Amino acid sequence: MPAIISFSIVPRRNGVKKDTLKNLEHTRDFVINVVIEELGEAMNQTSADYPSYVDEFKEVGLTPVKSDIVKAPRLGESPVSMECNLLQTLEFGQSPNGATLVIGEIVLVHLRKDYGLIARSRILAWADRSPVRRFVLQDTGRI
Repeated sequence: MPAIISFSIVPRRNGVKKDTLKNLEHTRDFVINVVIEELGEAMNQTSADYPSYVDEFKEVGLTPVKSDIVKAPRLGESPVSMECNLLQTLEFGQSPNGATLVIGEIVLVHLRKDYGLIARSRILAWADRSPVRRFVLQDTGRI
């Protein structure tokens, strides 16, 4: 059974697709990076409404790392990065209030050894830190 992951992308306020969605539709792959609290502000900054030619990694001082299998780079500062192949996108609602559900197969997982993660039988235990996630309107919260 393949490892499946999903997330949603909402359009820009003007209803136009975000670069993230355009890129993964073009390359048919993506990377999910787990973000820890220390990276929460930079994560929010990367979601700003930059022109397509701006490198968000460089703009906010994060480190892109070449992925082993997929074309998309992973985040060097992330304790967990999942390289994924795109399986399907599903549209829900109408722009600008709609969303695209992205479904992918995890093909490779990178675990930072210095982070204190314990991986056993496909279960990941966080030693002493919790990841954060981005909510709508650029709010963050602990998982």
